[in-house]
Amino acid sequence: MTKATHYLVVTYPSWAHVRTQIALTNSLLQLNPDLHVTMLIPAKRSKAVALEMAQYDAVSGDRLRTIHYGTDEQVEVGGMWNPHGGFREECQAQLYPFTDAIVKRESMTDPITGEQVIPHDLPYDIIISDVTLIIWSNKVKQQVSELTGKAPRLINSCPYDSAFLLFFLPLNGDYHRRLALAADGAAGDSKKFQELAAEHILNNSDIKDDVPGLWPVHFYETCPVAKESMLNFGPMVARMIGLFHSYTDAFIVSWPKGLGEEAQADLDRHFKHVYQVGPQLPPVVRDEWSVEAKQGECKEYLDSSPERSVIYISFGSVLYAPSLDQIGTLLDVFEEIGSRYIIAEGNAPAEIKTMLRSRVGQGLDKGLFVTWAPQRAILSHKATKLFVTHGGSNSAMEAMLFKVPMIQWPSSR
Repeated sequence: MTKATHYLVVTYPSWAHVRTQIALTNSLLQLNPDLHVTMLIPAKRSKAVALEMAQYDAVSGDRLRTIHYGTDEQVEVGGMWNPHGGFREECQAQLYPFTDAIVKRESMTDPITGEQVIPHDLPYDIIISDVTLIIWSNKVKQQVSELTGKAPRLINSCPYDSAFLLFFLPLNGDYHRRLALAADGAAGDSKKFQELAAEHILNNSDIKDDVPGLWPVHFYETCPVAKESMLNFGPMVARMIGLFHSYTDAFIVSWPKGLGEEAQADLDRHFKHVYQVGPQLPPVVRDEWSVEAKQGECKEYLDSSPERSVIYISFGSVLYAPSLDQIGTLLDVFEEIGSRYIIAEGNAPAEIKTMLRSRVGQGLDKGLFVTWAPQRAILSHKATKLFVTHGGSNSAMEAMLFKVPMIQWPSSR
């Protein structure tokens, strides 16, 4: 008889992150009939996760147990790229009350259902943790080791493409040398330090990151934050890289190995064992609307549009690429040329949400504004001709899957 195994899967609220772990978990359960999974799901995403789970074949028996953490009223404070922690720290704070029960595999109250839930009564063999929650997951690993005498393996999962991990590497080399030069020259003067750091780092075109298979990338292009945040962001990412080396046994990257093959050797050298196992997406079905029918207005809009006439615009759930002026200019152009388009709210700032609600679909504007978009269904529809996207890995994979051309507009804020 094959030995039953138990994985603890820890997910992060950003939709690209939690979605890839849902797909990975379902794949693992289908491949291994003796696998049991306890999955921690952010309450903030409980409804979306339930819809996503419905797209997969049911898992036999009681092998998948889900437990929500946090509340469904969480507010993202600065997003995951906040150099001072922001939402990442908030998520870990929401997990800490569950630590003891998770480690001891004891009953706890689910904050969404109100029911008593309990992890599988099997020792943890592996913890698959979202890359942003590595500190909490390592704490669980250590406490499990102290309790049982055996430490589970800690594997970090991330939804990024393979090159994104390699973009981090300059932070451990030339970046720190130049940061030290700025500190020496400033001699304790914080204003002078900012000026020198900008000169040595942010405005320096010599710092490049050579990623196999890609063109050389300047250092300031490797992080999707404003230049004024870069000096804070750099040390934070460098610290995370240090944690990877200290805590992580392996990486799972939700990116097709065929697209990241040239990067594999560098990935293994810098991040121990890296497994490229993407794309991690739900299976394609004949009628995508049958599984993503939440927004009937999108289907009605597309069904009434000529073939290859609609532009779909979405900038993801964490960052938002355009400024208020930029998105306003985009809508001006669409109105002038009479373009049909669907634009998703995403994580737009309040002033952009207000503007979108007041402008889209009004007067001569032919667009449709939605708070949530059934992306796969939109991309698979014959009326969709173009996808304007922030370039997230899920979005890129789905656009390629349905052969929709992309204009990528990465966030610079």
